Order: sequence, then C-alpha cells, then structure tokens
Amino acid sequence: MIDLSDIIAKIEEYAAIPAVVGYEDVFLDYLYEEFNNKNLHATKHRNLLEVSGDNPGSAIICAHIDRHGLVSLGDGEYVYAAQYIREIKYGERNEQTYMELESIANRFHGERVFSYDPKTGKQLGEGRIQTCLPSMLDGDALFHIGR
Repeated sequence: MIDLSDIIAKIEEYAAIPAVVGYEDVFLDYLYEEFNNKNLHATKHRNLLEVSGDNPGSAIICAHIDRHGLVSLGDGEYVYAAQYIREIKYGERNEQTYMELESIANRFHGERVFSYDPKTGKQLGEGRIQTCLPSMLDGDALFHIGR
C-alpha cells in the first residue's frame, strides 16, 4: 500500500528543483541520479530522460516536467519563458494577442520569484514581480522584478 504522505513528500521534493521551460536540465540530472540509484536504467537524451527497469515493456509512463517561469534578458528585464523559448529554440514567431499577454501579466503580478543557475540549480537571487507590460511590438510580456 502506498502512503499518501510519501507521495506528497516526493512531490514537494521535486517541486523544489528548478525546471523552467527550456532550462529543465537541472531537474533531468536530478531524476537521472535518483533513478540510477534505484537500480533502474536511466538514459539522458536532449530534453528527455528515458528510464527502464527489468521489464521495460511492462509499462510506459510519459511525463511533462517543465514549469512556467521567466527568462532574463538582462538589464532587469524578464520575459515569459514559454513564449521566449518557442521563439528562440523552435524559430516560431510569437503572435500573441493583447488579451493573451494581458492574461499572462495579470496571472503573475505580485508573485515571488527566484533566479537560478541553469547548469547547477543554485539559487542566485529572489524578488517579486512588480509589473508586467504586454508589448505588442514584439509580442512578449515584459516583466519587471523588485525586491
């Protein structure tokens, strides 16, 4: 029988590991180590972790691990990672409507955030989202963070 408190503890453990869209490597590395330490076979691929046990055909589980977050552009400006990564990584032009950008801005206003090194996961700083300006010029929601 699985104890619900064990499941909650594992979710809290995983939620504490940074995994913003496009910068999930810290979390993938964590899972890689954890599964290998449990005598499972873990293989890292680009943006993907494959894990198998003694009977790899018995069950297949697929999970999406990234989270909403911001990407720093420098000079105290941040953009919504999901939009930015889609533009940078996949070459997709961002064509959000003003209403969508405004919804993103309202969703995150006042939220506490922290920055982390995408290679180590080490926390670098923290703050609170003070404003978000929907910019129709380039289709991004531009966030400003204060302490």
